[in-house]
Parts: sequence; C-alpha cells; structure tokens
Amino acid sequence: MALDGKVMIVTGGASGIGRASAELMASRGAHVVIADVDADLGQTVAEGLRARGATATFVATDITSRSAVRALVSESCTTAGRIDALVHVAAMCENTTFLETDDDLWHRTLDVCLTGTFLINQEVARVMIEQGGGRIINFASTVALTGGPAHAAYSAAKAGVIALSKSMQRELASANVVVMIVAPGATDTPLFRKNHPNEEERAAAARRSGPPAQPEEVAEVVAFLAAGDASHLLAGQTIHTNGGRFLGF
Repeated sequence: MALDGKVMIVTGGASGIGRASAELMASRGAHVVIADVDADLGQTVAEGLRARGATATFVATDITSRSAVRALVSESCTTAGRIDALVHVAAMCENTTFLETDDDLWHRTLDVCLTGTFLINQEVARVMIEQGGGRIINFASTVALTGGPAHAAYSAAKAGVIALSKSMQRELASANVVVMIVAPGATDTPLFRKNHPNEEERAAAARRSGPPAQPEEVAEVVAFLAAGDASHLLAGQTIHTNGGRFLGF
C-alpha cells in the first residue's frame, strides 16, 4: 500500500498507536504531520523520521482548543498543500471507578476524547470538502461498546466518538469524505502500561482479554484505511482490532 505524496495528520502521534501509525505511513511515502501535546517527544519522533529520509513535521497541539486545532490544520495546508487523511488517536484515560469519578475527571475526559474529536474533525472536514474528498479515521475503543470497569468516563466518551463519526459519514458522503472508526482492544501502549503499571496487572489483563496487541499491528490497519484504495467500502464502519475477543455489534 504505497502512500507516496499523501498528506496525513496524526494526532497523538508522539507515542503509542499514533506514533506507530505515523512511522509506518511515513515509511510508505506519506508526508506525516504529527500533532501532540508532548512537544519534546513529538519533535523527537519527527526528527527521527526525517533522519531516515521521510517527510515529517511536528505541530504542538492541544486538541481541546479550537484555535490550536485551526493552527494545526492551517499549518498542514500551508506546508503540504492538502490533507488526504486524518488519523485521530489523541485521547486520555485514567483508571477510576464510576463512583470515584469526580466532575473534573469526567469533564477532562470528555473534553479530550469527545470534544477534541469534534473540533479536529470539523476543521479537517471543511478542508476536505473544499479539496474534493479525504479520509478520516477516528479512534474509539472496545469499551465504547462493552463498557469497562474503572473506565466509565472513557467508555462514554468513546461511545460518543462512534456516534459522532457515523453521523458525520451520513452528512459528508456526498463530498467524498469517508469517515471510519478503529476500536482497539488492549494494546501495549504507554497509556496501557500507565493504567497497568506492573507485570502482575498486565498479566491479569491478558488473562481477561488475551495478550495485548502491538501498536505496529494496529498501524497496519490504519495504513490500509488511509491509503483509500478500497476504504470507501468501510465508510461509517467500526473496525475492531482485538484478535476476535470482541466481535462487535
């Protein structure tokens, strides 16, 4: 799946699935624009890609800020001329039970995971409509459909991402903007390790739902969807990357 010359924005691109996706797509010829709140790590990833001959830029971005999102989209268009795909991975998740979830954690989680999705999708969609089309890949989670212990706010926000993405697809199809959702199960990312900080907890998680996927495996799915060769057939669909442990509905 060659991505030569395609311009991809990857939010959350400094680590985890976002980083793996950015690195894979850059290796296949894409111009990757990495967006993340972690400026030091994001710059390091972009510099590493450029050192290997890839085309990559980094834009420090707070996904919850309309002005920051607009600056990201504007810089992407100025630098690369267009946006062929948005891979929106940026999120936050804290292990907190439903009864212990306070107002601040609830609002912060929805702000990052759901409002941030709304903001970046809206700004990118406007560009894609103007240029004649594009691909939007939003990240949800298995727990959006199953619920998750200690993940009430995150589960609710990611369920909202799925509903938002499907609504967007209904509206944007006529403009050749294809919206798709990737819903990973447990994946061995820094966020997963933060929420499962020791080997015993990670082993328990593996017993519940199988060994976690690797970010590079999920990135292969992202690259296929971003390439656009046949991804229009998956418009509005939720693609579950969990090794068959949850089959969706």
